Amino acid sequence: TGSDNVTLSEGVVFTSPWTVERFLDYSSVNAKWGVLFNQIDLSIGKRKQLFSCLETRFFCGLRGFWSRFSFDLEISRPLVKDTQDSIDSKAKHRQNEWGLGILAGAENTYRLNHCWSLIGQANLALTYGCSSIKINKNLFQRDATHLIVARDMQYTIKDDDYRMQSFVDFGMGVRFEPIVYGCSKLTLDLLWEFHYLYSYNRLPRGNAFPGGQVDLFNVSGNLLLSGLALRLNLNF
Repeated sequence: TGSDNVTLSEGVVFTSPWTVERFLDYSSVNAKWGVLFNQIDLSIGKRKQLFSCLETRFFCGLRGFWSRFSFDLEISRPLVKDTQDSIDSKAKHRQNEWGLGILAGAENTYRLNHCWSLIGQANLALTYGCSSIKINKNLFQRDATHLIVARDMQYTIKDDDYRMQSFVDFGMGVRFEPIVYGCSKLTLDLLWEFHYLYSYNRLPRGNAFPGGQVDLFNVSGNLLLSGLALRLNLNF
């Protein structure tokens, strides 16, 4: 999650294509965004010994995910008597998405001893699922001359769409593999992972220029997630 706050400086005004009135000037802009992402992978593979301490595992399987992307905006400007109307405007954007699809990749393991290893992973995935978008926007404007309410408006946009979502994943780290007798064993991985989702963002916004040919259009943007991951694997 994150947020940005922008306040008017002398001689500077702001506009935003994400609000109801995209071509008015504002003195204060506050934005908050957040991403909640969950993913489950099930895979089957085969190991191949390249050297005494190096092996490769090729695998394929299934991937399921569900996520929530939020983007909220608050914009305002003060009332100046007989000169400038006051405006308060808010916009709340939500994109909920889920998908199920196929997964394929490879994992290299370099054994340091019987319990510890260095690992590197790379895989691709393609899922199919539903992307639901809901947007709420409102605007309150007070007239600077008569000090009355000039406008008080709000509207909601909803859109459900079924589509494909592609993934590119990389990871590097260490693995702890305790010695367990039997047909199954546990491994504990500590990885730095990168997840790239092509064309994930589908939130529509207004045209940034007056007189544009399209009032609302999708802003297609990619999502890159990276960070430290702790995983517990059960291998058969």
